[in-house]
Order: sequence, then C-alpha cells, then structure tokens
Amino acid sequence: PLTNRDLLYGDELRESGKNNTALDAYLKASRTKLSPDEAEAAALRVSGQYLVLDKATRALSAVGAYHRRNGLDEASVSPQFGLLLAYGFGREGDINQSLAWFSRVNSQSAAMPSATGAARQGAKMLLSSVPSEKFEDLAAKWHADEFVNSLVGQERARRAAVGWVEPDPKSSRPFWAPYDG
Repeated sequence: PLTNRDLLYGDELRESGKNNTALDAYLKASRTKLSPDEAEAAALRVSGQYLVLDKATRALSAVGAYHRRNGLDEASVSPQFGLLLAYGFGREGDINQSLAWFSRVNSQSAAMPSATGAARQGAKMLLSSVPSEKFEDLAAKWHADEFVNSLVGQERARRAAVGWVEPDPKSSRPFWAPYDG
C-alpha cells in the first residue's frame, strides 16, 4: 500500500478532477526518497497525468526516465507502462509504435489479465482515428500480427457500415477522446 502523502494527496486531487494540481503532487513525490513500489507508482501517475493533460511527449519522457533510472530495458516494461507508451505514441502520431505497444500489452495478459481489455479498447480507438487513405497501408503492415489484424477486420466492418463518418484528419483531439462529430 502507498504511504507517501504526496502520492495519496495527488490521488485525491485526480479523483476530484484537479489534474494539474494532482500532477504537481505526483512530481513532488517523485523527487523524494521512495520505496521501489512507490517510485513505480509515482512514475505511473506522473506519466498518466501528463496524458490526461494531453502532454504525450512528457508522458513518454517520464516513462523512459523511470526505466533508465532503474536500469530497466524494453523487455522489462510492465503492461501498465506499456499502455502509457501505447497511448503516448498514438497521441504523438506514431501509429505503428503505438500498435506495437498495444499488441505487446495484449500478449502480456498472464502478467496482468485486465490489460488485455485495455489494450484491445485502446487499439480499437486508435484504428478508428486513422484516416482512410492511411488505413489500408497500415492494415497491410500489421496483417501478420493476430491481435492487430483482428481489430483491423473489425474496423473495416465498422467503416463499411451505413452511417460511418470519416475521422477528421485535422482534429486536435486525442484519439481516445469521445467523438462528437
């Protein structure tokens, strides 16, 4: 269980929608001496808050900094951090890197069973945001990945349905934001 006051306070702030202040609390906690579990919790929270605040580059940097500080390589990335990387890269427009992380998280289902659903949902939202002129090239590139390929098939069916509306390529909204077009 977490005992660091700043982490706990940040959680309270986040739950009440005070995202900037929550980030400040998490950053303050991360600059103190923390147990390994709390250091990981702080890094997850800092990265997650950066995504909430639509600062994907900073989220990706925070994940990388945590792993470098702890001498962890790419193979050591947990499903939780993998999801943050998937969302971060997707928001930055690196669709292939994002799909690679969503696929990897899906394959880590033994380590964290709930991550499979989260990876599936994230990848579906990402694919739904890809403009038509890029979709088939992306589909061809990922045909050998069972996880991504199945979601590509679902997205193709969705796009073929009556009433489908092309994603706005000029939208500045994150791919995970609700569509109200």
